[in-house]
This record gives sequence, C-alpha cells and structure tokens, in this order.
Amino acid sequence: MENKAIVDDQKVQQIGQNPVNQPGQIPEKPKVNYLLIGLIILSCFVIFGIGGYYLGTQKTTQNSKLPVPSPTFTEVVSPTNSIVPTTQPSVVTNGWIKFTHPVAGYSLDYPANWKGGIQEIPEGIKQDYQDFNIESPDHKISEGYPVLEQGAELFVRAEKTTKNSIDDIFNSDPLAPDIAFNKTFTTVDGQRAIQYDYSYEGHVATMTIFTKNGIYYTVKFRYVDKNGKQALWNDYVKLLTSFKIK
Repeated sequence: MENKAIVDDQKVQQIGQNPVNQPGQIPEKPKVNYLLIGLIILSCFVIFGIGGYYLGTQKTTQNSKLPVPSPTFTEVVSPTNSIVPTTQPSVVTNGWIKFTHPVAGYSLDYPANWKGGIQEIPEGIKQDYQDFNIESPDHKISEGYPVLEQGAELFVRAEKTTKNSIDDIFNSDPLAPDIAFNKTFTTVDGQRAIQYDYSYEGHVATMTIFTKNGIYYTVKFRYVDKNGKQALWNDYVKLLTSFKIK
C-alpha cells in the first residue's frame, strides 16, 4: 500500500511539473521605431525630389542646345561686272546714241549698234561711280583668260581725285609710265588730256585721261591689234569729241 501511495505521489508531482498544464508566458511585442521610419520616408522624398529636379534640368539644358531655326532671307546679288542696259533717256542722231551718266553727270555719244551700258560695282570694291562699258556688234572674248579675239570695247570711268593736274595723275600711276607708248596730248571738252597706247596682259588699248573739278576721267578704247584700232579709230575720236563734263 505504501508503494502505491508513493507511485501516486510521483504521478501527481509529474503532472504538476508538466509545462502543458502550466500557463505559458506571452512574448513581449517589439517596440516600433517610428522616428527611424519617418527618417527613411523623408530621405526617400529628398532623394526622389533631387533626382527629378536633376532630370528636369538636364532636359531643359538639352532643349536649350537645340538649334533654333532662323528666318530665311533671299538675297539678290548682282553679277560681278555685269553690264546693265542704259536706263537714261537716249537720243539717236545719225545712228549715234547720247548717253548721260545718272550720277557722275558726264555725257557722250556712241554708235547705236554697240551694246552695253552701266556696270554694277562689284561687292566689296570701293568705287566712286559706276563704270560705263559698251561693245561692238562683233565683240568676242576668248574662253578662260579674257583675251579679245574680235571687235572692240569702249570703257569710261570717273573717280574722285586730289591731284592738281593730269600729269600728276599719270606720273603717280604705278603702272602707266612703264607700259605706255605713243604718248601724246589732246583736248577733251576744253581740258588737257594725255593719250597713249599700251599692251599688257592680253589688253591692247588706247587710253585717254583727263581731269576737271576734282574728277579724274578714263576713256579706254580696246581692240585686237593695229588693224582693229584703225578700223574703229574715227568712232573713238568722235566719241571723245562728243564727251561733255558736267
């Protein structure tokens, strides 16, 4: 009986020691660190904000570098040394036309069948007045280097000068004294003029130069050779005789 009592006591003790029957301990919930979470969220906003600003700045910069199309202007450029037909009123007398320069004011007569007129001043060239240039009906220039092959040309230029006499103008020319031959003197509209022949770099011509009222005039008669000069010499003389200074 005592043994049975001992066994029962042991069972009771085991049951009392069984953790199933003992109330279990409830684990303590972890504390939430709201400050850390707030800092993380704030950091994300800052990072995304900086990134967005940087991307927007880059896009604006790229757009600002794109070329802006500018308005297109069509510029009308006159051909260099192009001959413009004479626009001044002309009077035909015995097959000759009277021409008056619209700016320089001088006048002259020339054969009605010669073609040409006022020349446009080339861009970038400083020149006081437009030149006057006419060509005979059979005028022909070689291709490439401009050598006169046939016919003749008459060329007139007026330019301002501070020289006192035509002799000063001739002597101060860097080329004329060296290439001139058959030099002589004549008169154009009452003014003393120097006349000479020259042949230089494909140009064979007779020059007549004179000055009045601070304007220096050049009247050039270009031809192929001596025969060409003789054939049209009377026309050149007649043109010089008709020349009137303003």
